[in-house]
Amino acid sequence: MLKALSQIFCGKYCDRSSAQYFDTLILEFPWLILIKREDVLMISEEIAYFQNVKFLTLSINYQSFREESLGILKRGLIEMQYVNSASFEFNDYLGYEGAEHISEILQSYSNLTQLSLKVGWTAQIGQKGALALGQGLYKLLNLIEFSLIMCSSNNIQSEGAIGIAAGLKVLKNLNKLSLTIGPGNHIEQQGAIAISQSIQQIIFLSNLTLTIDKDNNIGFEGVSQIQQAIQNINNLQNLEIAIYYENQTQTIGAKVLGNTFLKLNLLQKLSLTIGSLKEIEVEGIQILSQGLKSLVNLKSLNVNIFNNISKQVQQSDTKSFMLFTFDSEQKINQQNAQILFQSIFELINLNELCLNLGDYNNITNSSLITLSKSIQNLQKLEKLQLQIGQGNNLSKYSYSNFCQGLKKLQQLSQFHFVIKNDKLGQDVPRSLYLGLSHLTNLTNMQLTLGDQNEIGFDGAQSLGLLFTKLVNLQSLQLIIQQESYIGLKGIKCLSQGLATLKNLNSLQLEINNNSGTGQHALFELGEGVKQIHSMHKFSLIFINELLDNNHVKQLGKQLSKLQYLKTLMIKINNEKQAKQLSYSIRKNVRLVILF
Repeated sequence: MLKALSQIFCGKYCDRSSAQYFDTLILEFPWLILIKREDVLMISEEIAYFQNVKFLTLSINYQSFREESLGILKRGLIEMQYVNSASFEFNDYLGYEGAEHISEILQSYSNLTQLSLKVGWTAQIGQKGALALGQGLYKLLNLIEFSLIMCSSNNIQSEGAIGIAAGLKVLKNLNKLSLTIGPGNHIEQQGAIAISQSIQQIIFLSNLTLTIDKDNNIGFEGVSQIQQAIQNINNLQNLEIAIYYENQTQTIGAKVLGNTFLKLNLLQKLSLTIGSLKEIEVEGIQILSQGLKSLVNLKSLNVNIFNNISKQVQQSDTKSFMLFTFDSEQKINQQNAQILFQSIFELINLNELCLNLGDYNNITNSSLITLSKSIQNLQKLEKLQLQIGQGNNLSKYSYSNFCQGLKKLQQLSQFHFVIKNDKLGQDVPRSLYLGLSHLTNLTNMQLTLGDQNEIGFDGAQSLGLLFTKLVNLQSLQLIIQQESYIGLKGIKCLSQGLATLKNLNSLQLEINNNSGTGQHALFELGEGVKQIHSMHKFSLIFINELLDNNHVKQLGKQLSKLQYLKTLMIKINNEKQAKQLSYSIRKNVRLVILF
């Protein structure tokens, strides 16, 4: 596949005679570099020669374009009649006129099957601009996949949402739709109802992502219409929904969603974002849980629970996924937590489970033990991620109980465990050893022990022993923050364990080493790491103010033994140490220095 990049900024242009052979065109205008009118004219003339382009990307960033520039650029873009996949991102002011230009461009691409359109918060297209964008969809009858992100502050209002809905209604062949209405667009109930009515008329729709953030005032009637629309999509298999219930109780929202799920028998993948768990009454949680349990064909479940939808975490695209995330400082209703954790017990087909329990959420020992029992029943689980924030006051016993229960997950291949700012002592690493040491399918592990973990030498020794058992491990991330008190002997135990990981190809270490481990700790780590001959990528953040140039030079010599190393990322103290390291490692290694 040939790709033509916009090269106006370096003064190079593609040969016009060869332009017809390119099938991909990428135009990206960088942030804060204002493009002159004559340059835009030149670019427009150049791209007109790329008449056979099928894949088009256009990205206009903040303060790179004048208001009239998109109209000039449009002249060249509409000449490309064979575009079937287009991605547009506008992070600069467009206004109504700019939106009209986009509409005209879209109408000239009748062969489009895939379209991604992001209208940034600086675009300020208003309701007339949204109406124009909706009209731009009228001729895209072949569209199969469509993604529209209307960022905050575009203020499209109900009329603009109705215009977009009118455009959606004609996309009869659409299979995948992703629609995001950011905060402050004020689409109101009328806008939500119009969108809902359009969605349910797309008869081939099997994948739907719908996000309506705060300050859109859709009300209960808007939520109810969305519920009915989703229930009437007969072929729906994958659903991602995030609705901010403006001026409505979270209990009502939970009930609506729970009742919606009761009728989605074909659903295989669900990603759900709702508001604060503490505001949902027990009855709402019960109905929501019943709805989730009724999804008998579900293979992937992702549940985000936040005070604000904008705080969503990154989604996973793996095959079976469930994510409970509690926003920091919610101090959640413990009965609700118990009901949710118990519902996991019945989801025996899950492959992937991720939980983020947040900070200061008053997660009790009994809740963690309930969660542990539920997870132990998931015999098909391949990936488990648990993040426990600071201030939850969990005991070492409940942590240990959870860790030892992991031994029942024989299919587990990926394990991510993050504990922030809790005094763990030696018992938790020991329990990790007991829980994970027999999981021979484990290939990927990320372990983070936060500040004040106090695992000491015994804890480090348990981790080192654990590494010796994980013979199939291919990727490891180990973060041990301050006040661990592992000492030089503890570093040596970790190093000896790392040295046995013969199949490891990626290693990331972050160790805060300012607590009495001495200047020889880096050398000890290097002695272990240099024996991992299969490693391709190594990242090291080693915080020790006592490091001098000789220590860094010695580390370089140790790492030079790694014949397959391709990337080295390291944080050290100064530029001189960076030079010392670069002289020592092999020349074909990509070196990234962090200061």
